[in-house]
This record gives sequence, C-alpha cells and structure tokens, in this order.
Amino acid sequence: MTPIILIVGLILLGGIIYLQIILSKKENKRLGLILPIITFSLALILAFISVFSYSANTSFSDVKDGEIVIVEEIVTEKDNNSSLFAALELFIYYNILTIILLMIYFIYRNSINKKKALEMMTVLDLE
Repeated sequence: MTPIILIVGLILLGGIIYLQIILSKKENKRLGLILPIITFSLALILAFISVFSYSANTSFSDVKDGEIVIVEEIVTEKDNNSSLFAALELFIYYNILTIILLMIYFIYRNSINKKKALEMMTVLDLE
C-alpha cells in the first residue's frame, strides 16, 4: 500500500510543479501566484488548527451486563508554548512546497523579463 501512495504522491507533486511552470510562463504575472497562495493559505489554516486544538480526550470503556461502562478517561492538555512551537514547525514544514513554487515562479518571470528587455533593446537599436 505504501509504494502506491508514494507513486501517487510523486505524480501529484509532478503535476503541481508542471502546472506551476505553465502558469508562470503566462503573460499575466498573477496567474503564477495562484498555487503559492493556495499552499500558503493551507499551511496557515493547518497551523491555526494545531494551535487551537487544546485538549485530547481518550476514554477506555468496557461492556458489563450489556451496558458500556467508562473505565478510565484521560484528558490531556497542551501547554501554550509547545503548541505554538508545534504550529510554527508545521507552518514551516507545509510551506516547503510554497517556497518551491515561488522559486519556479521567480525563475520563469525573470527569464520573461530578460526577454522583454532584450526585445526593447532591439527595438530601440532599430530606430
């Protein structure tokens, strides 16, 4: 099962990178920022979810005489420092894809800007 998930994940990642390259090559420069904004937003949402999930309830139950009886209930609460550190760690981890997409965007936008500058120079030289 794990190799299938790995292969599907790699294909999905390749598709996202290919789509980012296509969008970054477009004349409209805002199109190349769509995927980085989406991945940044998802990372932000996941970080907020991890900060605000304060406690986890775990209960152990047993069946006696046809009725469910709770034997033990454990309530654990995160302290604020560790939850903020975990949220920051998740935020950085989930933004790796955002950084990769932004690098692709800036590389292709830089090459487009260089081509436009060369075209402008040739037009000015012809005059």
